[in-house]
Amino acid sequence: MSKPRWSVSDGTRFSPKSGAKDSDKLPAGIYEIARTPVGMFFQKLPNYKDKLILTGDLNKEILEDIEKFWDAKPLYQKYGLAHKRGILLYGEPGTGKTCLVKIISNEFIKRDGIVLKGDQAMMNFDSTYNMLRAVEPTRPVMFSFEDIDSICEQGGEEMIIDVMDGHINVENTVFLSTTNHLDMLPPRVVRPSRFDVIEEIGDPSDAMREDYIKSIIPESERKKINVKTWVNKTKGLTFPEIKEIFLAVNVFGHTFEDALKRIARNVH
Repeated sequence: MSKPRWSVSDGTRFSPKSGAKDSDKLPAGIYEIARTPVGMFFQKLPNYKDKLILTGDLNKEILEDIEKFWDAKPLYQKYGLAHKRGILLYGEPGTGKTCLVKIISNEFIKRDGIVLKGDQAMMNFDSTYNMLRAVEPTRPVMFSFEDIDSICEQGGEEMIIDVMDGHINVENTVFLSTTNHLDMLPPRVVRPSRFDVIEEIGDPSDAMREDYIKSIIPESERKKINVKTWVNKTKGLTFPEIKEIFLAVNVFGHTFEDALKRIARNVH
């Protein structure tokens, strides 16, 4: 039997088939797992085009950790270790977890990597992983699944544990997950060694808020706005709340103080 290749439909749907003539390699990018009556396929999604800014030392450390992991494959092989890494980010909504996931994904795509996102990729991990490895045995891949608690609630707890414990052999793989509710996860899922890195993404610091504010305010308009005042008066607010203040002032014509009061009413 001939080695499977990728059969391509509509330029965005990929499935492995013996004798297919389309491609030996998936285009680097973001995919989700979709189903049809005849089976599963990889659905290519648009790459993240948001204006993303990496803020805070911790976020930079997490990105650097993943970059070092990809470069460390020879050392993993030297010590007889599976080349895989699990990272769990937790914290309140709006603290920047999703933004960090997008930045990490974009950097990974630059390495010619494949990002598999969504619950279905993890719930059907065996099938998904085997589909990919049938065509590309060594391709770097990242499983990105936000709200890991929802996967556990859907019955995916055992699969997560099997993967993280090495019962399912995986190589050249990062598992990147998030949750708003670390305390709601089954204790055995977050046991030490299941995830290599578990980090809290807390409220944005003064420096992070300043970086974010400068990133959304065009340089030509910064003279009209006292950035330091914005930083001082947005303490305790999330990035989406700061973005809403920016829109209230610069698009809808409210004063900065009125915008703060509107946000305070929504929060409380």
